[in-house]
Amino acid sequence: MGFLEHFWEQPVPWIEEGPESDVVLASRVRLARNLNGYPFPHHARAEKMDEVVTKLEEAVLSLQVVPGENFVRNRNLSAEDRQLLLERRLISPEFAQSTDHRAVAFDKRGRFSLMVNEEDHIRMQIIDSGLDLELLWDELHDTDVRLRQRLDVAYQFEFGYLTACPTNTGTGMRVSVLVHLPALDATGRIKEVLSQQPPSGIAVRGFYGEGSDVVGNIFQISNRLTLGWTEYRLLEDLLKIAQEIVDKEREARAELLEKRPIDVEDRIFRSLGILERARKISSREFIEHFSNLMLGIHIGIIQDIDEGTLRRLLVWVQPAHLQLHLGKEMPAADRDIYRAEFVRAQLGIG
Repeated sequence: MGFLEHFWEQPVPWIEEGPESDVVLASRVRLARNLNGYPFPHHARAEKMDEVVTKLEEAVLSLQVVPGENFVRNRNLSAEDRQLLLERRLISPEFAQSTDHRAVAFDKRGRFSLMVNEEDHIRMQIIDSGLDLELLWDELHDTDVRLRQRLDVAYQFEFGYLTACPTNTGTGMRVSVLVHLPALDATGRIKEVLSQQPPSGIAVRGFYGEGSDVVGNIFQISNRLTLGWTEYRLLEDLLKIAQEIVDKEREARAELLEKRPIDVEDRIFRSLGILERARKISSREFIEHFSNLMLGIHIGIIQDIDEGTLRRLLVWVQPAHLQLHLGKEMPAADRDIYRAEFVRAQLGIG
């Protein structure tokens, strides 16, 4: 067991029900900041990166941004701990791979996290369920203001906040929504809908963001540009796009039910049948069937599966959570066997 052996039992806020959560699984606001006088992490020597960690630790703990025990240097986290935080979307895949000269801070609920020395000195975020970006921004902005009062943050009047990647320079802000679009995919309208662009642009990525694949018709949509835009305009643009996507997905669900009921029922019940009978299932395959079952619940075809339990399984079946639930490490093949049993037991099927 690692440092976070009990954290896995805590609810995952972003997977619960929230505003528009039949389509928008989660919303996230992230800010990138860097300290004056220090090279960006990818160009910094070890001692400079360690100095940044110390400065952030002093600021975060003195301001009581998180409890003291929840500021952790990566070297004190096991590979399982880092995988657990990744599955809860509190750290990035890249951050999870490194143990040296980095740290992470997170609140007790698992809504807020701050990575030290990822691509930038500071990557902090708030993530929660449904479509509630304005509330998340208000909370994160408050934390950002408090930290900037203690830290010398790199900022130029002409460019805004300076970041390691030029696409983040300006506000340093990424606003994103994790959307579930099975009906738009089934009706062949997914590209048309996702090609609509506000002035600030959007980026469409997979389940774990940049560099990840789209699985189970789950897409991460975020603003593409930050330079030259205000935080409120970025929020406004993405909220507008997200609401349009919500409306289009719901229209597509109604269309499927009206015009292709047999096709959509076949798709949903095939997934249910596999989950009922399969004796091995990977986490990726579960997400594909999760997508179809969620569609079935939202259009009224499936009524005897609890939506909350199905939502939570999206995280519970991931490798670290599954092994912590069982209380031991397992090779991938054994995890696939246990995952199939676990899903049947949780959903009350098979």
